[in-house]
Amino acid sequence: MRALYKQGLEMLQDIERELTPENSIYNREVRARCLLERARMLRGLKENGKATTCAAAAWAIIDADDAFFDDDLVIDVLHLLALLQDNPKENITWNLRAYAMAKKSQHANAIKWISIIGDNLGWVCLEVGEVEASIKYFQMALEAREKLGDAECIRLAKWMVARAMRSNKLHKEAIAALKELESEYKSLGKVDGYVCEEIAENLHELGHDEDAKPYFKMAWQELLNDTLLCEHHPQHRLERLHELGE
Repeated sequence: MRALYKQGLEMLQDIERELTPENSIYNREVRARCLLERARMLRGLKENGKATTCAAAAWAIIDADDAFFDDDLVIDVLHLLALLQDNPKENITWNLRAYAMAKKSQHANAIKWISIIGDNLGWVCLEVGEVEASIKYFQMALEAREKLGDAECIRLAKWMVARAMRSNKLHKEAIAALKELESEYKSLGKVDGYVCEEIAENLHELGHDEDAKPYFKMAWQELLNDTLLCEHHPQHRLERLHELGE
């Protein structure tokens, strides 16, 4: 993967060398796109400091041009700047700027961006304890997903809303939403471990430990070999599911 990123960075250098010194709209856009892609690749290489510098330079080109015409590129830069922030409050600030642009944009990708930005804002708000805001942003993302029409993405967005409900102590409401998701997956012949985990956690919070136990067990069984969970979450999360499911 590192070799591919290196090759990509070299290709971007070649493109930039071919640009004339002329400060045309075309040249400004190409420079901004090259800086954005360089920032994305550097982030993939875990070089976030350099990535932030490149993304900020792309934004400086865009921000200096009142007539910059590609909303999709503008939102993409703002979104990446949000992801590169170490401070959650700064992340929220950049994401809100991206959302404001997506909300007024007529670009074909605007609704997709609203769904992505809503997800990001929801998770960051949970991280900083702004739990009421998290529901609002996850709901915003859900509405966008429903417009886009991808059934699995809609189910994931519904799960996120339910996750925020748990943080807001809305356990009964969360369980009702999750039970609907459980039924949807059952109709597809599937069991979703994350849905089971959330049902279990809400039942546990309500003190219904016996009702929660089979859901903890199903969650552990389904998530034991889940790549996302194993790579990005601590081992004790799985251990807890196993313990509470016994």
